[in-house]
Amino acid sequence: MAFYRARLGRGILMIGGVVAACLGAELTLRALSDIHWLYCRGTLRANAHPDVARLLCIGESTTAMGGPDSYPRQLERLLNKSRPGRCRFEVVNAGIPAATTTEILEKLPSWIERYNPDAVIAMMGINDYDIHPAGFPTHERSRSRLWNLIRMLPSRLRFEAEMRGNARWLGYRMMGELYSAKDPARVLSAYRTVFKRYIGAHPADASGYRALSDVESLSGRNGAAEAYLRLALKRDSGNADYVLDMADILTSEGKKAQAKAWFKRSLGMSYSSPPYHWIWAQGLNYPYKNDSVLLLPRRDPASPLYFGSRGLYWLSHGRARRAEALFKKAEALRAAAAPPALALNYARLRRIVARYGKKLICVQYPMRPVQPLRALCGPQALIVDNEKSFKSALADRPVADFFTDFFAGSFGHATPRGNALIAADVARALSRNSSGPWTCR
Repeated sequence: MAFYRARLGRGILMIGGVVAACLGAELTLRALSDIHWLYCRGTLRANAHPDVARLLCIGESTTAMGGPDSYPRQLERLLNKSRPGRCRFEVVNAGIPAATTTEILEKLPSWIERYNPDAVIAMMGINDYDIHPAGFPTHERSRSRLWNLIRMLPSRLRFEAEMRGNARWLGYRMMGELYSAKDPARVLSAYRTVFKRYIGAHPADASGYRALSDVESLSGRNGAAEAYLRLALKRDSGNADYVLDMADILTSEGKKAQAKAWFKRSLGMSYSSPPYHWIWAQGLNYPYKNDSVLLLPRRDPASPLYFGSRGLYWLSHGRARRAEALFKKAEALRAAAAPPALALNYARLRRIVARYGKKLICVQYPMRPVQPLRALCGPQALIVDNEKSFKSALADRPVADFFTDFFAGSFGHATPRGNALIAADVARALSRNSSGPWTCR
């Protein structure tokens, strides 16, 4: 009996020790977190800029791309022009091409601490539908700092392992690094090695050859790009996206006749991005009758890209009512397919911005209804609607005036004119909210 009592006592002591250690770790993590936040908020107040209204724009390529004609740069010029003699506006473009909301939010605290903005402008989430990998966290954060850390570590390790075996995602990461790289040639050289190793480990995977083809194309080596793409097509000859890539490479080499042949070959295939057929028909001056390229039989009845691109097509051809029905269908499909991480990350966005004492401004993508964004951003955020302005503009001008592509179906990367529309909508929303922190102190 004494033996069992001794073992029971040791067991209780061990359990008590584990509980005490966990409690100590939790209290330590909470204390460090609170000290960090108090220090950051105090530093931000001490470094306030009373004569400057600073706005931090976060998002993916739709925010990042455009150089001096990106919407953040145009917004800065528009605000300073519309309010002469008052405080100066600075707009920081922190867009990351090919990024998901998870990747953006990982960097947001450091951006706020670096730039000390008066408000955070977020236009993000479109990549979560396409690039959202299984390893990304899809659970709500707990109040326990220790439990969050325990759940985060295996999730991060699993994510990194899955991504090393995913050539498509590695390609997205490469594009993101290229955008901000001071030495793009060095980045391309590094990824050339990465994808060659990937091919060595996965010789039957066509995506590795396609990714290596992208590296060579971006390096200006079109011959090598064509050779690797042909190897990809040998392994996946039915992939319409690869076929269209071949048309792209041949076009850049000046082989228009061959490019048209590859484009024509893709028309009868099952494709993942229907709007690109419209792009190629325009870029190659392919002689199609009555714009029948977009009227091909539906390959994926559950694709919001399909219905969105058809809606954009009919809107640009004066059929607004028909276009609206297609947009609604695309929106319903998109809502049903929303990745779990999207709503969770918008909740994280609200918490991060609020804890730093900043104002949140949520910008809806062009052509998209604003109601879903209101639900994601909450009642305290300022919401910017880009649907009405773009639909009105497209009633009078061709789509190519506003979008360079249609990667999202009903919209794509904006032209300088398209980015000007986004900037104007944001500026208009700011002017209507005259009590915001972006006004002069």
